[in-house]
Amino acid sequence: MSNATVDPETLRTKTIFVGLTDEQLGRILAVSRQGAALPGEVIIRENEPGDKLYVLLEGKVEVRHAGVRGETVLTSLEGRDALAAQYEGDFFGEMALFDLEPRSATVIAVEKCSFLILARDDLAELFAEDAAMHVTLFGNIARILSRRLRTANVHFG
Repeated sequence: MSNATVDPETLRTKTIFVGLTDEQLGRILAVSRQGAALPGEVIIRENEPGDKLYVLLEGKVEVRHAGVRGETVLTSLEGRDALAAQYEGDFFGEMALFDLEPRSATVIAVEKCSFLILARDDLAELFAEDAAMHVTLFGNIARILSRRLRTANVHFG
């Protein structure tokens, strides 16, 4: 799948992009890259530097990170917007993008997947041009991250 086959309508189905206009989604597509991974392929590695946000379009990835006591903690993220998916329009890589620290987890493809890759500098440029996009996108990200925290509190709290 290349960016040419990803259109604003496809992005609109992802929770992270809800509320953005076709023009705004088109600008996101213009600055993003398309990525793909096969099962078992490492997409990002824990402790490496990173400045990109990955939006999962199709497939499933596993997020692995060291737990408080050193054990490996696993989380699955899905790209399909289905009621069975834990998080609609999932994304990963956001922590290193926001806090400028090394990656906090390793992300591995569980099945064939495709994703958009958005670099920090490109997002900053888009946000400087369009404050409404900035507010909408970060509001969506905040809602998704809040849902993740609530789910973690229920399962581990």
